[in-house]
Amino acid sequence: MNIAICDDMPKAVEQIKNIVEKYLEEQALEANILEFYSGKDVLAEIENIQILFLDIEMPEMDGIAVGGKIRQRNIDCKIIMATGREDRIKEAFKISAYRFVGKPFIKEEVIEAVHAAIQAMLGYEVMELYEKRMVHHVLQRDMQMIKAYDSFVEIAVGNTWMRKDISIKRLLEILDTRLFFQVDRRYVVNIRCIKQYDYKEGKIDICGEVLKVSRRRKKIFDKVYRDFDITYGGWV
Repeated sequence: MNIAICDDMPKAVEQIKNIVEKYLEEQALEANILEFYSGKDVLAEIENIQILFLDIEMPEMDGIAVGGKIRQRNIDCKIIMATGREDRIKEAFKISAYRFVGKPFIKEEVIEAVHAAIQAMLGYEVMELYEKRMVHHVLQRDMQMIKAYDSFVEIAVGNTWMRKDISIKRLLEILDTRLFFQVDRRYVVNIRCIKQYDYKEGKIDICGEVLKVSRRRKKIFDKVYRDFDITYGGWV
């Protein structure tokens, strides 16, 4: 996971960095902390950033302008806006800022923001999958649909089907339960990858296929699907 800090003031970058580093250490979490001092520099690396502390007041290109470009290139990035001007907070809603922290920084406020962003990140655990005997390291969030067989599973990743020698029962113990749901005995779906769901018929449009949620699982799935959209819609 890459957590970035972008502020034209080196002291501000250092303050947030120190707070985040200590939080990560206390929580036994691993992440790279990247430092940037202009919007242009952070945009050059934005595809690889999951969480970004972004200052609003910067020369040349301010945080709102930077945030607008980020939304075009990395919609999943969670932007935490930093500002000492309350009159500019409304502007940040235009770029779907995830959280706000005020200046001067308050330790507890910075910790709450980064903690919430990390908790909201779904499926960033890596799994080893195989395609034609070649190993691939794939994020769970990129695993769209899973078909179960007796002793192995096939997993849709993009336009490719990959394989893992594991039972569906064991796999379900590893998967991020916020992201995956077993719709019947054979199929597990990634909720974020569902194109359309017909509540009345219980039919899921995913990966170019139409799956039907089993009768005994439908009521639970309806709730899970709604709750997912309310909790994570726009952030995953």
